[in-house]
Amino acid sequence: MIEFQNVSLSYPGAKLFENFSFRVGRGEQATLVGPSGSGKSSLFRLILGLERPDSGRILVNETALSPDTRLEVRRKIAWAPQNFSQTNGETGLEAVRDIFQLRCNANISPSENEITETRKALLLEDGVLERKLQDLSGGQKQRLSILFALLLKRPILLLDEFTSSLDSRTRARVMDLILERNDLTVLAASHDEHWIKRSDYVLTMPRREGEGD
Repeated sequence: MIEFQNVSLSYPGAKLFENFSFRVGRGEQATLVGPSGSGKSSLFRLILGLERPDSGRILVNETALSPDTRLEVRRKIAWAPQNFSQTNGETGLEAVRDIFQLRCNANISPSENEITETRKALLLEDGVLERKLQDLSGGQKQRLSILFALLLKRPILLLDEFTSSLDSRTRARVMDLILERNDLTVLAASHDEHWIKRSDYVLTMPRREGEGD
């Protein structure tokens, strides 16, 4: 479902990775590991078509990512960022409205029952969607991010440090909910040992020049 073929990416004064290759197959759960600044977030931006590599090819569901295919590829991906800031809505319900009005999310309209059942599955309490996002805890925001991603019903799920603000009970429930979905291909950036142990395999970010010297 996701394949990097000799992909290189650099910024002025920094080379994040060079000739990096990996493949995550359909229905697999893979975890990206590496220190802060190793390029995990940039790798997600590449998959989403928000950045372009210096060289190499990226394929999503066997479609080569390019400016012409970027929208097609995004329609196969749900993205749950660590810091929930992908909406201008003040409340969770307003955020739902904003997210499902995006061009790449056209023709998707979750029912109230779907929203409620998914919210309950993530152990989010009644009324949380009516509260202002700025008043929510870090763990609540993380679960809202996952809620919106799951409601998109996409075959690929990208997760960025999605358990960092969760207590042990909630973390276990969220992991169970994701892993029981055999239809999902998951690529997560995580330092959570519990999640890493439950992943199908781990992808280690390439060591950057000068690291550890």
